[in-house]
Amino acid sequence: HVYLLVRGERMKASKAMQNRVFANPQITVLLNTEAVDVYGATLGDDLPGLPVRGLRIRTRGQKSEDLPVRGVFYAIGHRPNTDIFDDFGIELD
Repeated sequence: HVYLLVRGERMKASKAMQNRVFANPQITVLLNTEAVDVYGATLGDDLPGLPVRGLRIRTRGQKSEDLPVRGVFYAIGHRPNTDIFDDFGIELD
């Protein structure tokens, strides 16, 4: 299952993309919500790679709550803002 956190009151994606997201039963859209913390195993758990165990979120006007997740992907918009790396010779794909 995928949780899509939207910090504002609405998605800014195209209407066609919004329709696809809202029609997908495997996606839950949480409006007015932001990620507060990502947490996982502790060093004492003897788990390789310290996997992600959860995401703490806060919805505007409510207390924070935890979502049980196994991974997190952060994305803002369609075009990554990588212009700041142009002068460093870093190859980007």
